[in-house]
Amino acid sequence: MIKLDGQFIYNFSLLNPKDLSDVEKDFISAENLIHFLLCESAGGDRPTLEMVFELEKESTLRYINKGNIINISFGISEPTEETLQFEIQDDNNNKNFSIGYAVKISAVLYKPKFMSKMGNQYYGNTTSINVVKKLADINKFNLHTNISKTNDKQEWNRIGVTEWKFLQDLWLGSYINDKTFISMGIDHHSIYFYDMRELCKQDP
Repeated sequence: MIKLDGQFIYNFSLLNPKDLSDVEKDFISAENLIHFLLCESAGGDRPTLEMVFELEKESTLRYINKGNIINISFGISEPTEETLQFEIQDDNNNKNFSIGYAVKISAVLYKPKFMSKMGNQYYGNTTSINVVKKLADINKFNLHTNISKTNDKQEWNRIGVTEWKFLQDLWLGSYINDKTFISMGIDHHSIYFYDMRELCKQDP
């Protein structure tokens, strides 16, 4: 567990992707965390995580495999108020390391149904903002938007792609008018879908 005085308490665990059970609890202490970077970007790309830490136990290495899940719990008073999960993408040959070595992990946001499951969904003759609302509701995302109407009514259908890929394609085809454009992003809990002209009118 890592505690930053007056800020957050963090807990890092490694999970089995089959059932999300703990396989290595609380595997990083404060003095062993070297680098922690969480990146989010516009356009619907998945948030990414990069971590570098000093290895405390050799047993940890057996679970740092591509596809395994890093569970990050944190909060102000207890490390259980928020939970984020990331899927390991690159273990950088960490099996060659031993206790005392710096280990690097790269991972992406873990939302298997939204990010990975291919399928078909027919939304009918409607607008992009209505489809975004449905996607947010189905996948339990919060929706942050200043848009009530878009001028892009058509048949919106997801054919043979993930909901994540469909949302990116929908954003590219969304339209309000020639005087503005729509910005879209995703984080751990939310979809952001904004009219940038209206957003820029607001006080900073």
